[in-house]
Amino acid sequence: MSLEQPLVQRPQPTERDVALIVRQYTLCTSLLEELFKLAPDECWTFDGVGCCASATKTLVEKGLQGPAYETLMRLRGQRSESYGHLPRDIEEACPYHTEQGCVLGELKSPLCISHYCRGKIEGVFDSDYVYDTLKRILEGNLDPETGLYHPEKNWKIVLELRRYVKELIFQFEYRPGCLRK
Repeated sequence: MSLEQPLVQRPQPTERDVALIVRQYTLCTSLLEELFKLAPDECWTFDGVGCCASATKTLVEKGLQGPAYETLMRLRGQRSESYGHLPRDIEEACPYHTEQGCVLGELKSPLCISHYCRGKIEGVFDSDYVYDTLKRILEGNLDPETGLYHPEKNWKIVLELRRYVKELIFQFEYRPGCLRK
C-alpha cells in the first residue's frame, strides 16, 4: 500500500473565465490610464520614459498572474510588436517603450499601473489598493475547495476600484486644487 497521495489536478479555467478576467482587468486599467492622462507623472513627461527606463521585462510583468496570464502576455506581445520599442544600450530595459512612452496602455501589469512617481495626484493615489485589487481580479476568484474559478464574483471589487478611480478623475477635472500638494 502506497502512502503517497495521488496528485489532484486543478481544473483549467474555461475560455469564458479567462475572457471575463481580461475584461474586468482592462475595465479597471483603462480607467486608470484616463486618470494618468489627466495627471501625467512628472518623470514621464520629462523624457517620455521616466523610471521605467531601468525596469526589466521581468519586473514590468510583476503581478501578472492567474488564469489570464497567457492571454495577457500574448496581447502584450502583439501590442509591443505593432509599436516597436526604443533602441537602448541597456538590454535589461523595459521593452514596452517607444518615444511616446509605454505602448501597453490598459495591458500594463499591476506593478506598472499602480506606480506613480511624483505628479499631481501624489499623496491621494493609493497604489497599494490599486495593486492589490488588480492582482485579486487576475486571480479569478479561485475557490480553493473546488478548484474552480469564479471571476463573476469579482464584479464588486471591479466596481469599487472603478468608483475610486472615477472619483479621482472627477476631483482632478472639477476640483483640481484638492489634488495638488
